Amino acid sequence: MPCRRARFCTSAPSTRRSRRPEPRSEDDGMKSFKVQIAAPDGLRYDGDAVQLSVRGIAGDLAILAGHIPFVTALRDGECRLYTGENGEEIRRARCRGGMLIVSKEAVRLMSSDFEWEN
Repeated sequence: MPCRRARFCTSAPSTRRSRRPEPRSEDDGMKSFKVQIAAPDGLRYDGDAVQLSVRGIAGDLAILAGHIPFVTALRDGECRLYTGENGEEIRRARCRGGMLIVSKEAVRLMSSDFEWEN
């Protein structure tokens, strides 16, 4: 049956995009990104990770792939680097001050003192 009022017709297909997220399949892994961690005595880590958690001056931060670019100073605290396909491997370290630079290419952490715990 044709629609009588074209303005409010519900039989016509919608041109509006759905705001619902696309369904994810079970085999989708977490996206990884490039991480570089440096201390005054050299490079401590240069590889991929799925999450980096640090303590910034405004509070705790968790960086994932696709994070908006920014720069912040770091406070003394724990640094957690989640590696592996789904972040199942966690490396912990003590980070004493420094800077965190998040860009589209990589995440760079430059610390005054950085010591791996495990």
